[in-house]
Amino acid sequence: VQLNSLYKESGYSVVDEKQFTVSASGQEQGVAMVSVVATYQDSDGNTLSHTDSISIQVIKKAALLSPSVLETPSLLLAQGASHPIRTNKDHTHTLHYTPLGGSPTGVATISNDGLVRAGNVGSVVLKIEVVEDHNVNQTLLLHIQVKPPFALLISEWGAPPAPAAPEYSYFTL
Repeated sequence: VQLNSLYKESGYSVVDEKQFTVSASGQEQGVAMVSVVATYQDSDGNTLSHTDSISIQVIKKAALLSPSVLETPSLLLAQGASHPIRTNKDHTHTLHYTPLGGSPTGVATISNDGLVRAGNVGSVVLKIEVVEDHNVNQTLLLHIQVKPPFALLISEWGAPPAPAAPEYSYFTL
């Protein structure tokens, strides 16, 4: 765990010694113990101290594996097509799939195991909630668009066949 001032990115620094705020960012998966010792003098001039500790558990971030996401998590499907949604947490945690409100009905359905089936033309945002241990949840969002197919492209996978060698006939005169 790396501890930084809450104001580090803004360049602002707090000079009041009575304020203490940090942000913690996980560097690796595991558990870190952070302890704070506050030392002060009372009105009689006695030096006193107070210690407090907190345990921080760093978990692996949930990520979409399929569809593969380069920038914006989105999936484009033709009507009637289907596609499995896969995360790095599929076999280790409970996942809940919920379409977010305000979307047209019948655009897509999703099974409990993450299979999206395209229906009507439109778009919907799918919330994928990963339920971790100790009541920690992570949320992923996936924008699904369903459009009618306009063209069909048939291509051969792999390298094209090499051209045949020309045939020559030899004559003796």
